[in-house]
Amino acid sequence: MLYPDDVPLNLNPPDPSTAPSCCSQRTIEVPEEAQGKLRQKYRWGSDDWIRDYARRTYVEAWFGELRNPALGALARASSASSGLSRSP
Repeated sequence: MLYPDDVPLNLNPPDPSTAPSCCSQRTIEVPEEAQGKLRQKYRWGSDDWIRDYARRTYVEAWFGELRNPALGALARASSASSGLSRSP
């Protein structure tokens, strides 16, 4: 398995005989009170979930076209705006 460059790796793992169980088991259990931040509004795969998350596909595709050099070529500090703007 390849990891992205920004994922920290533990190069000095603890001794397996003294390591906490989360270091040696394949799964962990997250307490109920810690899951609120991770919870989705709809159950994954339900009709409501598909309807709600289908928009993301279109948005990501549109942003991909904007960043594509052959199409939109949008890059940082390369966009122009028209109309009134407020300076800091």
